[in-house]
Amino acid sequence: MKNTPLQRGEESYALQVPEQVRLLCELLDVDLSRVLQIFINDLGHDLYGANGSNERWMAIDYFTHCGYGLHLFEDDELHQMFYELEQLRNRWCNGSQEAERKYAVYREKYLSCWFNTWQMKRCPGTMTQALEML
Repeated sequence: MKNTPLQRGEESYALQVPEQVRLLCELLDVDLSRVLQIFINDLGHDLYGANGSNERWMAIDYFTHCGYGLHLFEDDELHQMFYELEQLRNRWCNGSQEAERKYAVYREKYLSCWFNTWQMKRCPGTMTQALEML
């Protein structure tokens, strides 16, 4: 995967990398930024710089097993979110520049609608959080 400049909607973050991770990457001749970028691309169902479907679902399993978002959504809702992102990814038809442009327009509208829909469903204090209090 080649490094590409940040595009609209992308952000950069500073991370504190444990020394053992840095050393491990050095020993294995693996670029840490590539590892993290591919994981993020897999998690977000991105078209470029990602692995296959097994790796995408393993990234999602890791994310959900860590409990991210369970204070706002139920587990099945989180899985539905990722399923909907996969549906967007499946709309991609590798083709002409015109097809790519149409997909980019569709993707932007889809993600806006997807985000707004889930934002409205967001409710602090889900059943998961209630059960944790017991």
